[in-house]
Amino acid sequence: MTRSGLSLEELRIVEGQGQSSEVITPPEEISRMNDLDLKSGSLLDGKMVMEGFSEEIGNHLKLGSAFTFRVTVLQASGILPEYADIFCQFNFLHRHDEAFSTEPLKNNGRGSPLGFYHVQNIAVEVTESFVDYIKTKPIVFEVFGHYQQHPLHLQGQELS
Repeated sequence: MTRSGLSLEELRIVEGQGQSSEVITPPEEISRMNDLDLKSGSLLDGKMVMEGFSEEIGNHLKLGSAFTFRVTVLQASGILPEYADIFCQFNFLHRHDEAFSTEPLKNNGRGSPLGFYHVQNIAVEVTESFVDYIKTKPIVFEVFGHYQQHPLHLQGQELS
């Protein structure tokens, strides 16, 4: 059990694409993000400053409480045509063992952006280390694909 009374199974809730009953189209998601109402604080110099904390964290980040946030991967652009089965993977720096991934997409080779439109909801217990992490460290995003012109790739196709 955590300090907020949630079991560990309840605490870490992850929803990938297709698991949510809420269907959000890309324009709606962009609009929702642009219209996000920052009721609990104000933006000063690009940082959110909240009452009750000596530093830049919010009222919604009470120690011991559960905090849910959403990561949305809209698209990837500039992917070379030599790469196939493109997917995006993201994780926290200290949690390489716990990466989140989009479904792989076929690369049409035309240079147009690949639309992932992947939504991942993540619930965590608010701890001092979590607050420090989100204030000072990034979420790492990486784009991967299979290089189709590699000599071993061509040999593998000949065997099929």
